[in-house]
Amino acid sequence: MRILTCGCFDLFHSSHQHYLAVIKERYPDCRLIVAVGDNASVRRLKGKDRPCHDAEVRQQYLENCEHVDEIHIFDVFAGHTEYQAGHKILLEKVKPDRVVSGKGRPNRGIEPFLGEIPHDIIDIGDAETRLTTTKIIESHV
Repeated sequence: MRILTCGCFDLFHSSHQHYLAVIKERYPDCRLIVAVGDNASVRRLKGKDRPCHDAEVRQQYLENCEHVDEIHIFDVFAGHTEYQAGHKILLEKVKPDRVVSGKGRPNRGIEPFLGEIPHDIIDIGDAETRLTTTKIIESHV
């Protein structure tokens, strides 16, 4: 089974690791495919000071994560102004059997393009206490 999850994965941290581990625990025989927003997409989504690391560095973090089997860097906007337009292209390219999002960060922008592909939301803990890149940055300002 091919499982796709998407994100920025900027400043790879313990919540990222835990999220990917939970997916592999739930679907132990899956091929976990992680799609990473390219630099321009992250900048548009998170602000002019992001990403902290280029897409290639974020890809290297994920390549070193034992739970990840495949990584794609993609343009979330696919050259359009419409949020998440690149997900349609990504889904056509990757052809996943299932898409997974985190409860604290549900990827609702991908839903219009899923068709028959199941979409799961995985709860990895309380969004208020869970570590995020934004919290890391804010705590060091």
